[in-house]
Amino acid sequence: MLAGMLFVLAALQGCFVAQKSLFSAPSAGEKAAARENDNLIFIEMAPVNLTVTASYRPVTKELIGILILPPFIPTKWHDEPDPNLIPDKTAIEVRLDPAGRQISFDPLKSVLRTADGKVLRPAGFIGPTFGSQYISGGLRDPTRSRPRHCSPGDGKIKTSEGQISLDEISCFYLIFDRSPYPDMDFNLSLEGIADAGKPVSTPIIYFNKASAWMFGIFP
Repeated sequence: MLAGMLFVLAALQGCFVAQKSLFSAPSAGEKAAARENDNLIFIEMAPVNLTVTASYRPVTKELIGILILPPFIPTKWHDEPDPNLIPDKTAIEVRLDPAGRQISFDPLKSVLRTADGKVLRPAGFIGPTFGSQYISGGLRDPTRSRPRHCSPGDGKIKTSEGQISLDEISCFYLIFDRSPYPDMDFNLSLEGIADAGKPVSTPIIYFNKASAWMFGIFP
C-alpha cells in the first residue's frame, strides 16, 4: 500500500513556479471604448482599432518548488529588477487594424510624456510587421509563455519614413530614448494616424506602474 501511495505521489507531483513582475499598466479616458488587460490596452474607434502594449516587464520575485512534496525553494526575491537587464530604451508595441479603411500611420509623430514633464518623440521604430509572436521562456519564466500581439519582424530600426499606408493589421514598435525603469509612469499620444489623409484623433493612453503574480505548473 505504501508503495502504491508513493507511486501516485510521484505521478502527480510536478514543478510549480510563481513569479511577480512589474509593468506599466495602461488606461484611457472615460469616453474611450477601451478594454484593459494587464500591460495591454485595446481601443475601439470608428476608423481604426488599436492595441498598445508597454513591452518592459521585469521579474522581481520568484518561487519554485515541487507540488505535493515540499519544499518550495525561493530562487529570486528582490524588489528591484536586475540592473544588468534594464534596457536603455523604452519600446511600445502598437497594433493597428484598419478594418478596410484607408488608414496610414507615421510612427515618428507619436509623443511620450514622462511623469517629470519631459516630452519625447520616437528615436526610431520597427515596422510595419505582421502576425503575432509566441515566446516561451520555459520552466523558469511563466510570464513570457504566452502569445504577443506583435512580431518584431527583422528587428531593423528605422529613423525616417513618413506616412505608411496600412492595408491589413499591422504592428509597430515605437522606440523612445529613455530607460523604462524606474520611471514606469508616462502617457502616450498616437498623433500620426490618418484616415484617407485626414488626421485621426486618438485618446491619450496613460501608463502607471503596477505588478502582478503569474503561476506555472510543469510536469
